[in-house]
Amino acid sequence: MIPFPGVGFSDDNFKRYEAFAESWDDAKGPVPTFMEFLGRPNAATESMKKLKQDIGDRIFESKEELQAEIDRRMLSANTSPREEFLGLSPTQMRDVLHKSFLENTELVALDKSVDRELLEGVPVLAQCRYVMQTIYETEPGYKPTQLGNFPRVLVQAFFERFIKEDALLKDPPMREDDVLELTRLRFFLKDMGLMRKQQGRFRLTKKAEQILARNDPFELYSMLFDYLASSINWLYGTRYPEDMVFIQHALVFNLLVLKRAASEFVPEQQLVDVFKRAFPTFESDMRAMSDFDMISSGFCSLFLRRFAAVCGLVELRGDALVKLKRETEYRTTRLFDAVLVWKV
Repeated sequence: MIPFPGVGFSDDNFKRYEAFAESWDDAKGPVPTFMEFLGRPNAATESMKKLKQDIGDRIFESKEELQAEIDRRMLSANTSPREEFLGLSPTQMRDVLHKSFLENTELVALDKSVDRELLEGVPVLAQCRYVMQTIYETEPGYKPTQLGNFPRVLVQAFFERFIKEDALLKDPPMREDDVLELTRLRFFLKDMGLMRKQQGRFRLTKKAEQILARNDPFELYSMLFDYLASSINWLYGTRYPEDMVFIQHALVFNLLVLKRAASEFVPEQQLVDVFKRAFPTFESDMRAMSDFDMISSGFCSLFLRRFAAVCGLVELRGDALVKLKRETEYRTTRLFDAVLVWKV
């Protein structure tokens, strides 16, 4: 029921499996499947093996009776909580991986009544407000670069205000591409109909001006949250392989990891290990690609820092040098507890 990126289907592996199968001793039982041969048994294969063990030597009067028993047991297995899924069932996990955050309302949703004071310090919200307000106050608007990006004057002002303090390199950036946070905001403003090019300048739309006038932090925060969760590709601007987008698809589970394991400061690797236990096949696939631990790197960079931290859901403890050593600690914030309403 749960999709995982596939790795290992090379001609060499198939040839080795063919030789393995031809030399298999039937006295040991059925020939292992190809995925079992690779050391990554298919979940369905494992389920069927367990089903056979549970049924044992029981005799059924008809195929219909056998099928009914199989259906009953499979339904029970798919709807029962799993420890490695932190209490979610395989059916619920399927929804997590196949639906967006907004489509997973049976598990979690944003609370519209969250105290606005908790939203005031959210990094991405403060950054977005700043860009919108700056564009609004600049006449006749900012002229984009030849590539259609924000101009250097805005890039450097944004960097000085929001990025420089925590940046390893303090030199002012020369272009927007050097400030991922600003690029993502440009995408957001454009895609959400809050900014457009008019007479060769970036200007706010009426919709954006109305949002600024209403000054409702949750309205803009919920738009940003959903956009960063589901609309923008987390791999943009990184060198991770496409299969690593799986971490983004598992967003709701990742948030559940924080709820269960990060109420107090914990090392980031402790959170990564919970994620890995839930998706061992994904881990082995990534290991087959490279000896580098891409999952630990990706979970911390893509989810913890570029999503959870900028959305105000976690706070970090550790200086820049510690971060490079992957020893940062994380703890959920008051906003995390207030804005996410869980139904599990």
